[in-house]
Amino acid sequence: METQTKLTLQDLGVSLDFIGTSELQDGWIAWMKAKPICSDVVVANESVRTEIIESGSVPYLIVENKESKYVLLIEGMIFAGGLQTRTVIQTIVVGPKRKVRIPVRCVEAGRWSPRSFSDARRFRKRGRMNVRMLRSMKSNKARTYRVSHDYDVAQHVVWHEVDKELEMRGLEDRTRCFEAVLYQREELVTHREELMNAIRIPEEANGFFIRTPDGKFWIEVFPSHEDMLGSIDSFIQDFFDPYLERVELNGNESPEHTVHTIMSELFQRKVEPLPPLEGSEGQRYVIVGDDLCAEAVFLKDKLVYFAGSVVDQTDISRGDDLIW
Repeated sequence: METQTKLTLQDLGVSLDFIGTSELQDGWIAWMKAKPICSDVVVANESVRTEIIESGSVPYLIVENKESKYVLLIEGMIFAGGLQTRTVIQTIVVGPKRKVRIPVRCVEAGRWSPRSFSDARRFRKRGRMNVRMLRSMKSNKARTYRVSHDYDVAQHVVWHEVDKELEMRGLEDRTRCFEAVLYQREELVTHREELMNAIRIPEEANGFFIRTPDGKFWIEVFPSHEDMLGSIDSFIQDFFDPYLERVELNGNESPEHTVHTIMSELFQRKVEPLPPLEGSEGQRYVIVGDDLCAEAVFLKDKLVYFAGSVVDQTDISRGDDLIW
């Protein structure tokens, strides 16, 4: 794809259609269908054959894709094990049968040694950050990008946000690990399967626009309906999380109108190409403003992944802009 003077999502051929709403406690989920989508990609989940090991450098892990398809690793995925638990900070596409070094950040500031001999170099997939943390990462990456044109988040910022999350939840974890948050959230929703069955999710949906109980938004699009279903569970937990701020729904608030307003604004914004990550596939673009931040990943000139949120200045950690 050639970079134009002003390139937009529409110029890149993307369309997002609103196809329904599910109302939940103090919020709602609007379902979307994005097209055209590259179908040669799967999100790295438990059933996808990947191996994740230490790289010898804390800000990176080695991921080996053992599948014959492209594998997508998404920002906010948590990998437990190794010398400390890490999170993916850059969404990346790994080619079939490829081994790639991916950028990560530590989310366990108090551990610098393996928990066991078998864990010394290897990792297991351990869910994903909650929506408050994801929005915070987006807001901080937007700030860094405006300052230095580097779409990244510093390690000290990630540690600060993990500590803030643990403190807010009253969790005292010996190694200050974000995994403690995941354990707590899983215990909050014991009727998850019943809840998921009660939500009417259109079969053609491959994305969602969520209005969480704190009155804020998160938008995400996946390579397939199945990949979306595998990711929505973490966001459902937010609706039952007592530690998330509650903002009462406006009785006049229409999900369709809200989605149309924000997505129309995103589609008018200039997208800027990001430099390719070493060994990765596809093209990455970013939309960064004072109020909105979004990222789009393409493969073979088709959309693979999209994520965006409203930038909240209260989510931005102050301090220097050092990446490590």
